Amino acid sequence: MPHSVVGKLSEIIYVRLDKDQDLLAAIKDAAREHDIKTGVVIDITGSLTKARVQQFQSNENSANVRIGVIELDGPMEATGHGIIGMTEGSGGVGEYQDGEPYVHVHVVLTSAGQTICGHLMPGTYIQIGRAH
Repeated sequence: MPHSVVGKLSEIIYVRLDKDQDLLAAIKDAAREHDIKTGVVIDITGSLTKARVQQFQSNENSANVRIGVIELDGPMEATGHGIIGMTEGSGGVGEYQDGEPYVHVHVVLTSAGQTICGHLMPGTYIQIGRAH
């Protein structure tokens, strides 16, 4: 049986990033700056010079599913969305720290030769940022 929850958005925070910023770190910084304990990343749209994503490495047999991190060189276009929460515990592929913002973002990346999707990881850099 489906379950639903009703609520209202209390705030929308728009963040425009600078060239060469790490995308995941920038989202975490915005969450800290605005004291976001629970939130959503409604949209990510832009271009990247480099990306790191976590994704499934095999799906031949559900008992042997492996998750790995891949790196891609740009230029590439990116779109994404996700959630923000608070981390309990430390470690993991996302380099999480207890009490820090937990950002779980899915991204789709498109370059001249391929399109892939996965979880946003540290080491994903903005190609074109705001004008200074």
